[in-house]
Amino acid sequence: MTVPIFEHRKRRGARVIVLAELGGTRFIDFREWVEDGDDLKATKKGCTMPPDVASQLGEALLSLSRSG
Repeated sequence: MTVPIFEHRKRRGARVIVLAELGGTRFIDFREWVEDGDDLKATKKGCTMPPDVASQLGEALLSLSRSG
């Protein structure tokens, strides 16, 4: 299962956030994708985290955007 959550397009690819599951474990994947012909291909540049920290991350990002 892979559910796209967010995509930020750039000139030659995108930054993508997906909710994914592997071996029964759900996680959020933040990844840099690059163009491969007409398709996008995931790179090694990124990170994963458990979904239960998403609210904490969201609060941190909101705080950062308000302060800046």
